Amino acid sequence: MTAAACLLEYRESVQKIESYIAAAHTVNATGHYVHGQDYRQFVISSAVVRFSVAWESFLEHIYCAFLVGEPDLEGNVVPCCVRAVDEQHAQRLLIGTNTYFDWTNPDKIIQLSELYLERDNPIHTAISSTKNDLFDLKTIRNAAAHISSTTQKQLDALASRLFNRQMIGTTVSDVVNLVKTDGKTVWEYYKDLLDAAAESVAKGQV
Repeated sequence: MTAAACLLEYRESVQKIESYIAAAHTVNATGHYVHGQDYRQFVISSAVVRFSVAWESFLEHIYCAFLVGEPDLEGNVVPCCVRAVDEQHAQRLLIGTNTYFDWTNPDKIIQLSELYLERDNPIHTAISSTKNDLFDLKTIRNAAAHISSTTQKQLDALASRLFNRQMIGTTVSDVVNLVKTDGKTVWEYYKDLLDAAAESVAKGQV
């Protein structure tokens, strides 16, 4: 898969997710939601998980593209310490001796970039600059995928930190729809942040 194809696939996935969110928040002629609150919250939680998976898939595919020698969007080949013979070989290199690779952990992604790519590389740069946000997104994703006393506490702590006030019993929908100081909702913030990061990686920017 080329860098352009990796970026396009990611953006199309996000666009589809946004269409689901929009459909769930359809209002009727009187301005009331067509779907109930439980349905809207379900769609938001599902969207967060799908959004995270789309980002993780992009990272895996762009890593493989670089390892097999596909050029970035600027036409440059990202310097690698190893070269995979094909995409399947690249995937095996990324997994190593593990059962799978944890694409939700920014620290592990950075370590992987230091292992297989030369020191100054676009993945290391993009993930390092967004690491704290990615860990926060992981907190939201975990709560969306499985709510428990642990994930609830983590979600409440995140919401309280983001909005500088104590928040208890927060839902994933509450968090992603809250408006940050820059005027964007948390959802809009992450959508724009990861789109910029994906484009930066695909362009080979360091």
